[in-house]
Order: sequence, then C-alpha cells, then structure tokens
Amino acid sequence: MDTNELIQQLAQSTPSQKKLFGVRRLLMFISLFLLSYVFVLQLTLGLRDDLWSQFERVTFSIEVLLLLTLLVVSTIASVLARYPDSHQYDSVNYLPFIVFAVLLVFLLAQILLSMEAVDSHQLTASQHGFECTLWIAASASLPAWVLMSMIRRGASVFPRQAGALSVLTATAIGCLTLRLSEMNDSILHLLVWHYIPSFVFALVGAWLGKHLFKW
Repeated sequence: MDTNELIQQLAQSTPSQKKLFGVRRLLMFISLFLLSYVFVLQLTLGLRDDLWSQFERVTFSIEVLLLLTLLVVSTIASVLARYPDSHQYDSVNYLPFIVFAVLLVFLLAQILLSMEAVDSHQLTASQHGFECTLWIAASASLPAWVLMSMIRRGASVFPRQAGALSVLTATAIGCLTLRLSEMNDSILHLLVWHYIPSFVFALVGAWLGKHLFKW
C-alpha cells in the first residue's frame, strides 16, 4: 500500500464532525432567545409602579446599567467560550466577572458611605427575601441549560470558566427582571438575597462545567 492509499483509507475511516456555527450567527440566535425570555419574564412579573421615578436616582440607574452590561458581556463571553480559541478574544471571557465585581463593590460602597441606614432587622423583616433567591434560581434554569447545551456541543478548553459564564448570564436575567419589578430598594436585601446567591450559583456552574464540558 502506498502513502496516498493509506491517507485515503484513514480519511474515510475518520468520523466526520459537524462544523460549528459561526460565532455571529450563534450570537444572534442566543441573543434573540434571551431577549424573548427576558420579555416573557418581565411580562409575567410586571414593572414596579414607581419605575420611571426610580430612574431619577443615580444609584438605581447605575445598578440597572451594570446589570444590563453584565447580561450583554456575559452572553458574548458564553458564546465565545464554546470555541477553543475564543475567536482570539480571550480577554472578553473575564469581562463578566469584572462587571459583577464592580456591581458588588458599588452596592457595598453605598452601605459604607452611609447612603442607606443598615439595620440587621431588615434581613428578617424583609418581605420576599428567600422568594427572591428562588425566583432567580428558577428563572435562570432554562437559559443556563440552553447555554450549557450550546457550550457542550462546542470545544471549550476552560470548562470551569464556561460553566460559570453560562450561569452568570442566566442569573443576570433573573436579577434584572426582579429589580425592575420588586418594590424593595434595600441594599442589604439586594446583596443577601439577589447578588450573593448569584455568585454562589456561578460557583455551582463552574463545578458543573468541569464535569459537563469534557471533550
């Protein structure tokens, strides 16, 4: 057998692999799905009665802007995490974690600067505390599953990071829709029942990614 015949036999015996979707096409598809999902969730929850007046508060506007930024950059990073080279945009994968850290620091700064009188009684007296965490977890389940399924069909070389990104994207949806509907502006409530649980969920996503995104 000559070399050319050997090459042809090896090529025929190797199973063909489906070509990965282009990043732009996949990003458009995922973005449309997430936008539709956010619309349905917000339609279900409704909007808080004082929403437009709340936007006159700088702190509220910045918080919502950070949540929107987190949702956008984490969606892009999740799609890029599907590809082994991240399409040469490795730095984008770290942006969601940076934005989320900025959000936490921003809320902590409001407490430290006495922009809100902190009372430990708020944790026990706050209405819908645990329900908020349950809502974020429940609303994040579907988009997290979709994003993880998308990444699993790819070839991620950073499984923990990819898992954390997919869950962080999903929890950003729950946090954003809840922030626009819940009549509660307690910073302590937001930290304990919204954002700290989101961080824990992202850690769970990293653990899942380690086991799900194996080649």
